Amino acid sequence: MRRRPFRVVAACAVTAAAALLSACSSSTAGAHGSTPTPSPTPSVDPFLAVEPLGCLPSGAQAARLGEHGAHTVVAWSAPTGTRGVLLAPQMGDTACEWSQEWIALRQQGYVVGSFDWGPDDQDSMRLAAQKLRDLGVTQLALVGASKGGTFVAAMARDLDAVAVVALSPPSVFGTGDAVNTGYTGPLLVYASKDDGAVPPSDSRLVARDPATQFHVLPGDAHGVALLQGQYNTDVQKGIDATLAAGFGG
Repeated sequence: MRRRPFRVVAACAVTAAAALLSACSSSTAGAHGSTPTPSPTPSVDPFLAVEPLGCLPSGAQAARLGEHGAHTVVAWSAPTGTRGVLLAPQMGDTACEWSQEWIALRQQGYVVGSFDWGPDDQDSMRLAAQKLRDLGVTQLALVGASKGGTFVAAMARDLDAVAVVALSPPSVFGTGDAVNTGYTGPLLVYASKDDGAVPPSDSRLVARDPATQFHVLPGDAHGVALLQGQYNTDVQKGIDATLAAGFGG
């Protein structure tokens, strides 16, 4: 039988040795854990995930702001200018209760925001106000109902508000003192004559000048309900006029 040339046999031997060395090296790397392992797919932090607020008009966005366990859900409209209105809800309610007023204010060109109360009432207000500032708002007005009415008046100076409207506000609620505020800008307070939750005599204390800044309406509507009853047109006109005064027309 004819023998193969030596050089061919040698070449095959070298090739086989290289393949064996490569296989061993691969096995050794795996054994020592030096081969990088694929990184796990990043998961969304449940803290940051917020369901869309279907109760608010199209285009509204929402996020949890603040630290875990001490956060508040803040909602805002698309930034369209430098004038913003922050809507503070009643106790136990959310930004959803302001859906109709949200639409009315957006139609007037304001950047609108609202929020859910977190563990700290004042922090909730500050987080929501700062979000609007971050969106480019340079003039901020505050509108609140019941508990929210207390805090918009109580924190107006702290938040550098240009106008305040309070619907059925208690004069004091938790850490919010709506009487001794130091705020001197445009202010409007509404109450109902037969309000069973907050007596109009208590809401009256929030107005610096009750003769011009305080209005009592017939009936027993409380807070946001003042914008849904037979006097809603009058209340809306009052809100619009107060905001216009604060924003300078």
